[in-house]
Amino acid sequence: MADADLTGMSRLVKNVFASYLGHFVFIIFGFILPRAIDANIGQVGLGIWDFCWSFVNYLTVSMIGIGSSVNRFVARYRAREDTESLNNVVSTVVAIQVGIGVVVFAVVCVLALWIPIAFADRLGSYAPSVKWVVFFLGASLAVQMAFDAWRGVLTGCHRWDYYNALNAIGYLLISVMMLLVLWAGYGLAEISAVYFVGTLLTELLRYKMARAVCSELQISTGRINASDAKQVVRFGLKTVFIGMPVMITIQSVNILVVAALGPAALAVLARPLALVRQVAALISKFANVLTPTAGSMQSQEKLVELKELALKISRYGLLLAVPPLTFMFVLGDHLVGIWMGDDYAIWSVSAILAVGHLLPISQGALLSIFVGMDAHGRIALVSAIVTLISLAIGILIIFLTGWSLSAAAILVAAPITFGIGGSVLFYGFRFLEIGFFEYLSTVMRDGLVLLIVVGIALLLLRLYSGLPSIGLVAAGVTIACVIPVVIHRKEVASLYRSIRA
Repeated sequence: MADADLTGMSRLVKNVFASYLGHFVFIIFGFILPRAIDANIGQVGLGIWDFCWSFVNYLTVSMIGIGSSVNRFVARYRAREDTESLNNVVSTVVAIQVGIGVVVFAVVCVLALWIPIAFADRLGSYAPSVKWVVFFLGASLAVQMAFDAWRGVLTGCHRWDYYNALNAIGYLLISVMMLLVLWAGYGLAEISAVYFVGTLLTELLRYKMARAVCSELQISTGRINASDAKQVVRFGLKTVFIGMPVMITIQSVNILVVAALGPAALAVLARPLALVRQVAALISKFANVLTPTAGSMQSQEKLVELKELALKISRYGLLLAVPPLTFMFVLGDHLVGIWMGDDYAIWSVSAILAVGHLLPISQGALLSIFVGMDAHGRIALVSAIVTLISLAIGILIIFLTGWSLSAAAILVAAPITFGIGGSVLFYGFRFLEIGFFEYLSTVMRDGLVLLIVVGIALLLLRLYSGLPSIGLVAAGVTIACVIPVVIHRKEVASLYRSIRA
């Protein structure tokens, strides 16, 4: 292991593109599955599906962020060739995650019985099936929590190719089986059962793969210790606080929309939100690769190189985020309309969500650097406080002025922008001693230029082309892809050479 690159830098570009290729499956079926549920069960049924997921997603907070984030410790100890510490920390995390999985399963059982009663007026005839949907989706989450440490082992060994291949193939098979069950005439309860079985098999395979990749790893109850538990919980709590405000904001708004406007309204709000979150996922695939790399570089005291990497990666993150979110702002309603039908196409909802996600999504790469350095505690705290205060104020205002889908979109967008976006921008870069104006000139300048050029081109296309929706979307996607490549053609060519190498 002495001659190997244990920082992961030699695999960085290939790992990023392995993440993108794997996520392509999620994007495809992210379009297909909601359309299939809408076609076979109806808009209300699709809203019920989104509603059940909102409750289940709340439980992700209980993961306390230690499972997947163990990749930082795996990368650090492997870089030091400290097998003893590696075995101790992974053994401890496995024990914690299994315990969390058991607790979550118990909570899921309670929720499955309570939700159909508490929301009986809104759920109507779907109330009996909601019980089973929440149970199977929640049990799937409990399984993922119990096995979550093995995700961190794979990524801590910088094997994002294996990690993403398994995710993609597992999700592909699960989605195909869910579609077959839908087309056979079954409902939400049955497709959620298929999801549970597929998740369980995927996680068992992940465990076997992680043990094969990290062959030096030895797990035993005798290695579980309070010191490592305290270390990973402290780190994990800071990590979960980073993602928690966004999760709480989105899921809270989803549940409030069902209570105020009904499941059909949630189905409409959730579709453009899903598209924007797919953009966030694409950027996170690019950014998450950096967490173990940053941890390894920090452990080897490569601080100058780490700062240079942070600036470069932050710029790339912004350049990646601008084109798709600008497209969503200008033409998002046409894309949603082609995908789901005219009843789902509301321009204001798509535009508000796109604007609200630009700042937090574009800062994702820089945030991953700080997570790898274990320097994200203050960002997490400030983000959580600002987001939750903004959400509370927004809920109060909407209850006084009245609910609408545009108001719900603002209630999602504003807290996320002020919280995670503002916190990273104004507090984050201080940990690498990056000056504010240095950040603006190095990172923000090219992104703003790209935003203006792509935005004007798409706006002119919408106002003056006269094309039907499908023509607008096709031309808009072409513009959003071609303009960044033309402006930054030298960097694209260099990146292509890196991939081939």
